[in-house]
Amino acid sequence: MLRRQVLIAFASIATLTACMGGQEAGTVMQTGSTFEAPSGKALVVFYRPAAFAGAAIRFNVQHTDGPVGQLTSGAVIQKVVNPGENTFWAQAISQDSITIQAQAGQTYYIRGDVRMGIYAGRPQFTQVSETTALQDMSR
Repeated sequence: MLRRQVLIAFASIATLTACMGGQEAGTVMQTGSTFEAPSGKALVVFYRPAAFAGAAIRFNVQHTDGPVGQLTSGAVIQKVVNPGENTFWAQAISQDSITIQAQAGQTYYIRGDVRMGIYAGRPQFTQVSETTALQDMSR
């Protein structure tokens, strides 16, 4: 019985360690930063409000061009994209995605939340207004 508990504990630690990889190719911003799209491009800002519930869950945001970054509790990540259709996704046990029709000079805000599932938390993306995003990020 003790051996089984030790094996379960070891497997859990190994799984959590594997999920806690380093920051990927995104730009992590400090709260209070200004967000402005460069000329001829669009800017997508991902943020996740700081919360105790689900704080241990991390997920990597992906784009068709490659990784954006790891969205953790309280994180803010930005990605400069070309105008047109841009799809982003993240996967823990289940996957969520969001597609934006980006226009040059525009900034888009995507709130990332963790929804609790049967086995683990799962990502959920919601596009929000600038006002809502800035209020969420200031808390």
